[in-house]
Amino acid sequence: MAPLPPSPGSAAERGQAALRLASEMLTFFDAQAARAAPMTQATDGTIVPIACKTGCSYCCRMEVSISNSEALLLLSAVQAQPEEMQQRLRARIDALAPRLRGVNAETRRRLNEPCPLLNDDGACSVYDARPLGCRSHVSFDMAACVADVENLDAPVPIPTSRTLTQQRDAIRPRHRELESAIGLAAGRYELVQALRILLTRPDAAGRIARGEDVLRPTRIG
Repeated sequence: MAPLPPSPGSAAERGQAALRLASEMLTFFDAQAARAAPMTQATDGTIVPIACKTGCSYCCRMEVSISNSEALLLLSAVQAQPEEMQQRLRARIDALAPRLRGVNAETRRRLNEPCPLLNDDGACSVYDARPLGCRSHVSFDMAACVADVENLDAPVPIPTSRTLTQQRDAIRPRHRELESAIGLAAGRYELVQALRILLTRPDAAGRIARGEDVLRPTRIG
């Protein structure tokens, strides 16, 4: 990940720097992940093929955390959608966000509510801007994913990628450093609630660019 100039002058410059930072971070991760695909290392150390495919959205019911720059990139992707699509996304986000307030990761799983950013075919409507947490979560067993959704009171172990998890965990500290360098607040925030703040408060993106912790009510951990 290439370094960015520290502390851009205006809020507008910081906002643009944040979008570049998130985009470059995700591109860097994708390049690293591509070296492991389509076969990668599972949590038990074996090398097996990834089971995920377009329209498979069983995991899109989990708690997802995002940084401030990832939140701004997601907002940009939503705002780039046709107006009719934006309205549908906003309605879904408005309906789900209040239910996630104060909810932990396990309760989020039991709610079994799909991510509001999914389209009618079960594909991500902002796929190119999806956050690092989504990109790094893959499954090697679709049957396990289905069983986990169908047995909400008894979580089913899902074999995930040790390789991608390690790459994610290695990238995040550097990403936090670069966010701080351009003046953004450091934190991890729940995706749906964070997007609702950004979509309902016209000044939210600008305040984030000025370094305010606007998404603090949705902070995870």
